[in-house]
Amino acid sequence: MKKLLAIFVLALFVVSMVPMAFAKDTEDTTDDSTTDAPARDRVLENRQRLIEAKDALLEKHQARVAELVEKCVENNISEEDCNAKFENRLDNIAALAPKFREKLKEFEEKRGERIQKLKELRDDEVLGQFERAKEFKARMLDKSKIEKAQENFAKAKEKYGEAMAGLDKAKVRLEQAKTSKVCKTAPDSEECAKAKEELRASAKEKLANQADMIINSLEKGKEKIASSEYVSEEEEAAANTFFDEQIAKFTAIKAEIESAETKEAIVEAGKKLADAWKEMKHKINAYIEYATNARMAGVVVKAEHLSAKLERVMERMAENGKDTSAVEPLVTDFKAKLELAKTKFKSAHALLFEIKTKELTEEEKSAKSEEAKTLMEESKQALNDANEVLKQIFQKLKDADATEELAEATEAEDVETEAEENEAEDSEDEDSEDETEVEDEEESEDEENETESA
Repeated sequence: MKKLLAIFVLALFVVSMVPMAFAKDTEDTTDDSTTDAPARDRVLENRQRLIEAKDALLEKHQARVAELVEKCVENNISEEDCNAKFENRLDNIAALAPKFREKLKEFEEKRGERIQKLKELRDDEVLGQFERAKEFKARMLDKSKIEKAQENFAKAKEKYGEAMAGLDKAKVRLEQAKTSKVCKTAPDSEECAKAKEELRASAKEKLANQADMIINSLEKGKEKIASSEYVSEEEEAAANTFFDEQIAKFTAIKAEIESAETKEAIVEAGKKLADAWKEMKHKINAYIEYATNARMAGVVVKAEHLSAKLERVMERMAENGKDTSAVEPLVTDFKAKLELAKTKFKSAHALLFEIKTKELTEEEKSAKSEEAKTLMEESKQALNDANEVLKQIFQKLKDADATEELAEATEAEDVETEAEENEAEDSEDEDSEDETEVEDEEESEDEENETESA
């Protein structure tokens, strides 16, 4: 009888442990024995809701961790190391207090937005070519090609300098020739004939040096593009076609200048040179301006990936029960400044593309060129501002003792980025399938209507 009583008391003790365990998990200190039935039911429902939320969170992260481990192994890392890298995160989540689970859930909801943004970035007509696999460049060039283009650029730059110096001398020579008054006193003399010849020669020298400066500017632009890893092969091919055409055009005009014998012929050749430059200067500058600033596109894309990494760092902080409140507003500010830089750059790019490809008046080309230059400067400033915020973010991460989370996110960046990009592709495929189904349904309805009409 005593033995039976002892078992009964032990059973009561074990049963009493269940609500205590629930209370510990939900941080609820309500004494169930002193509440009425409806209140007790509400407490139990709340506990059950939290348990289900916790189970759902764990289930979602289990699936994600399994995918991360799989991607990690595909990168020639042992399965044991991959499991060690990711599976401890599940243990951390299981031990989280409710408030941190709620914060982690918030980050999970934002994760979909992040994946969508990376997808849009990948599909972007301008920025999509700057891939992570290519170190956020449009292409990877052999070192020898870059060095050769840089060597050619230096030569063109030197020739440009020589032409500029020659132009300055020719201007002085022309002014001196214009001041000669010998023809006024002796118009038929040999000295007058020599003075006229000097005037023609100095004018031709001035025009020829101007032509050389334009030709060497074109050569510099061509080589600058050839050496840039931030300009695609297609963009370089289009630029080469344009520059070669212009080099041939201005070389032909220079030949006309040099072969001109009369004052009228020299004036005509000079007018042709001025008109050709006026027509093409903004288009030439548009090609060179883009080549000069193309690196900014790579910086913008790299910063977008950094923004995604910062969100993953905050996820890890929440998983480890660390407060993210000091970091979150700074990350939001960083993303806003980055978005501004991206918008400004794309607007400038669109204007430069218009100048290169559309038939515009001189006033329109000039206005668009100035606007593009201003937008590029504003984009640079926004990137500089974003960089200043980034310094504050890293300091806050250090203050929050989150350097370990940053290191983990950096180490796993390739794997997690690939996983998120795959999710974006899967989402895209599902959308495509949905569209196909809608089209099939519409075709089916059309066929039915046609049959009924028949």
